[in-house]
Amino acid sequence: MRRSGLSKRRNGYALIDAMVALAIFAVMSALLFQTVNSTALTKRHLADSRRAILIAQSALSELQDEEGAGALRQGGRVGRFIWRSSVERLADSAKDNSKGLETISVAVIDSATGKVIVTLQSLRLAR
Repeated sequence: MRRSGLSKRRNGYALIDAMVALAIFAVMSALLFQTVNSTALTKRHLADSRRAILIAQSALSELQDEEGAGALRQGGRVGRFIWRSSVERLADSAKDNSKGLETISVAVIDSATGKVIVTLQSLRLAR
C-alpha cells in the first residue's frame, strides 16, 4: 500500500512540474516577442531617419545651387515625408555693401505623425 500512495504523489508532482515548465516557457516567449518587436521598431525608425536625412540633404543642395530651379521651392513631398525650407538673411552679414549671408534650413516631417524627423541648416551667399 505504501508504494501505490507514493506513485500517486509523484504523478501529482509531475503534473505540477509540467505546469511550472509551461509557465516559464510562456514568460520567456513573451519576453522574446517583446525583444523582437522592439528591434523591428528600432530598425524602421533608423531607416526612416536615413531616408529623411537624404531628402533633407538633397533639398539643401538644390537650395544652395545658385542656378538651381529648386531654389524657388519652399517645400515638397517625397513618399510619406514632407519637407519645408526657409531662407533667412543674417542681420550682421552685409555691413560693407557685400551680398551678405543667408541661412538655409530644411526640415523633414513624417506626414503620418506630424513630427519633425530631421532639420539641416547651411549658409550661402545672399542673392
